[in-house]
Amino acid sequence: MKPLPTIRWVFFDAGHTIVDLTEIDGFLFTSLEELIKGKQGGSDQNTREWIQGLFGSRTVSGYSSLTDYLCARGLLVRKAADDLLSEIARRYVGDTWRPYDDVLRTVPKLSESYRLGIIANQPSQFRDLLARWGLLGYWKCISISEEMNLIKPDPKIFSFTLKSANASPQESVMIGDRLDLDVRPAKKLGFHTIRLRRGLWRKMEPLDADEVPDATVESLYQVPEIIETMATRV
Repeated sequence: MKPLPTIRWVFFDAGHTIVDLTEIDGFLFTSLEELIKGKQGGSDQNTREWIQGLFGSRTVSGYSSLTDYLCARGLLVRKAADDLLSEIARRYVGDTWRPYDDVLRTVPKLSESYRLGIIANQPSQFRDLLARWGLLGYWKCISISEEMNLIKPDPKIFSFTLKSANASPQESVMIGDRLDLDVRPAKKLGFHTIRLRRGLWRKMEPLDADEVPDATVESLYQVPEIIETMATRV
């Protein structure tokens, strides 16, 4: 890959982009199903389908997490929600969290031509995971929500990252699975945007023009060619 001066930085989201959360998602669904079954009506199977359906809808917009939404609806008590989140955090240090295979091959390839960064709603332990996977050294700029006390889609986390990286949005690409948390705020600031359609939010559709990405991919293997195409259009 030849370096392209029009694109200097490539920023990644974490969950469902770098990190394969399949096992955690399964644990979350099973736990929530047990906690709220029967409270919203329908069979146990319908309860699970209802929970899964929330991830493709706009129902939880305005809430910082699915558990906050369920608590606001009166379907989940706060202590149960906090206990569930604590258990997920405990599992964070185990082997349940792992990178997608396409990350292990695509990140090194992209690092040959571009500076790489991360903008993610994650706890600070995420750096430890990157180190465990042998990926920490590839990132020139890492913005973690817990460390910055900022949460996407707050544009400040994107603006602060650009300043830290000494980058302009016009020479930067944002890759993520969320239209509302990744594509919208980055696009409004002038980033090039790539939606990675996988994970819980893969069925989400754009709400308006601000959520229409410049490109949509099913795998990170497609990203190097997409970025080269973007660069030639600038």
